[in-house]
Amino acid sequence: MTIRTEDDADGDDLEATITHTVTGGDYEANNVPAADVAVTVTDDESPSTGASLSVNPTSVGEEEEDAGETVTVTATLNRAVLQQPTEVTVSVTSGTAVSDTDFDAVQDFPLTIPANAKSGTCDLHPDAGER
Repeated sequence: MTIRTEDDADGDDLEATITHTVTGGDYEANNVPAADVAVTVTDDESPSTGASLSVNPTSVGEEEEDAGETVTVTATLNRAVLQQPTEVTVSVTSGTAVSDTDFDAVQDFPLTIPANAKSGTCDLHPDAGER
């Protein structure tokens, strides 16, 4: 008997149990048991331990025509996908730009990477920090 595994995108080691029945000859007549065999499928992907953030566009002007521009924030896992959704809390802080002077203050917001996905996105709209 040959059992073949399938490659997947997650980094989780999984287990399978092989069960079988012994029949024929003296085996069946004498109730010879057939013990189950546990098999661990060792994954070749490494589980993710973090995520990186990117934004698009990376620059927004102060001019009136730029005031309505949406910034898309993307979180990308650093390794294999996860089997559960991953929530990343995004914070916007001031660098050389001054909050409420150069840009509208933005509250921390969650960005979800769906289960079995490598990344997730959230649009940050300029209207009162709405997403």
